[in-house]
Parts: sequence; structure tokens; C-alpha cells
Amino acid sequence: MQFKSVYISAILVAGLSAPICRGAIQEIKSFSEIQPFVDKDTLLVFDVDNTLLTPTTSIGSDQWFYCLYDVARVKPLQDKKMDSKLMKFWNRVQSKIKVRAVEPSVPGWISQQQQKGIPTLGLTARTSDILSVTRRQLASIGIKLENNTIYKGLLKISKKVLHSNDEAVFSHGVLSVGESNSKGLVFSEFLRKLKFVPKKVVYVDDREKHVKSMEVELKKAGIPYYGFRYGALDTEVKSFKCESTVPLNLFL
Repeated sequence: MQFKSVYISAILVAGLSAPICRGAIQEIKSFSEIQPFVDKDTLLVFDVDNTLLTPTTSIGSDQWFYCLYDVARVKPLQDKKMDSKLMKFWNRVQSKIKVRAVEPSVPGWISQQQQKGIPTLGLTARTSDILSVTRRQLASIGIKLENNTIYKGLLKISKKVLHSNDEAVFSHGVLSVGESNSKGLVFSEFLRKLKFVPKKVVYVDDREKHVKSMEVELKKAGIPYYGFRYGALDTEVKSFKCESTVPLNLFL
């Protein structure tokens, strides 16, 4: 098994070093590094883009989305009209691209955790109107977060409740929050609506701000939390060249 040797190393490191405190955010390069923190009491929560999946080419990637803002010469969340235009363009692209797992072994590993009874949930900044596309992309790499999640129905949280430009929608194991919302705040509201208090949350995301927002909200709720800033694609993201990949006339 691919995880075995790294898993053993991770346990040894955890045992020899100072214990990791609840709420401490850690930098990791592989999902194998979170294995020692996963047990029967864990709710496993994952970001989607650059964490579970990424396009087979740079077009449609997370870094490509933010490149759109650079090309349009605006900053995210400062121009509602442009925010909407760029998001709609990126969303259209998602239905046309192929994706791959960031780590080939992760889909099988997630399935193993689900079979052990450990619940899983996706938490993405994508907008809710492409939830079906997101599920298809995940399924194409062998990930079905709905197979063992905490709620089987559809749940919506309105823009009014969130005081933002995006509603949040949960369906088939994926909670979509939109770019204008804090993942931590939405996740906290989601748990409140379900009247569900997990015994422990393990969260993996490539963006530190989201890992921190979850830490803040779960600390308020008194829920044990282990946050992981996932950097498997850091080199790829850093080497991405924006200027030659986005034809501006496609979305203006």
C-alpha cells in the first residue's frame, strides 16, 4: 500500500516530536501526513481545487481563476459585476475540462476511510450552480464524498443569512460556499442548521486563509480541530505563467 511506509514514518515523527495541539495549523505535502490524526471520531473535510483535484492542463485551474482577475486588472471581491462575469466564465470552463487527482492514491484512501465509517465532506469556494459539475469531476477520479457523509439531503443557506453575495448549498457530500463567503463561517452555520456537533474535525485545504477561518470558528464552538495547509501543488502553482494563458476577449 502506498501510504504504508509514509504512514509509519509519520507516526514515528509524531511520537518523537512535541505533541501537536488541537487547532494547530500544519504544513503538509501529502495526505499520508494526516493519517495519524484520523480515527473513528473524525469528520474528514476537504477542499476541492488543488486539494482533491486539478485540471490535466493549467486551463481551469485554481491559479488560472485568479489569473483572470490579473488579466482584467481588478482585484477579487472589489467589483461585483466583474466578479460575477469571471466566475461564470470559470464555471463554464469546468464542464469542458478533464481533471486528475492531485495525489493518485487519495481517492482510494478516502474510500477506505468511508468504509471504516469515517464521514467525509467537501468544502469548496466554488459557487453552488456548478455543484453537479463538481460531483462529476470528483466521480471521474474515483471520489464520491456522498458515500458516507453527515447529511443525505439538500441544505441551502441564503445570502441574507450569510450577509454576502453568494448563497451556500450542500448536496451529495459537498458544501459549496462561493468566493464571497468565509468557509469557517459557512461551515459553522451548516453545523448549526444540522444541529450536529462533530467530536473532531480534520480539514485539508491548499489555502491557508481557509484553514485559519475554520480554526477560528471551530474554536468558538469548542470542537477539536486539526487543520492542514496542503502544498502538494505549490511548485506547480508557483511556476504558473498567467500572461499567456487567458484570452481576455473570451469573457469580456
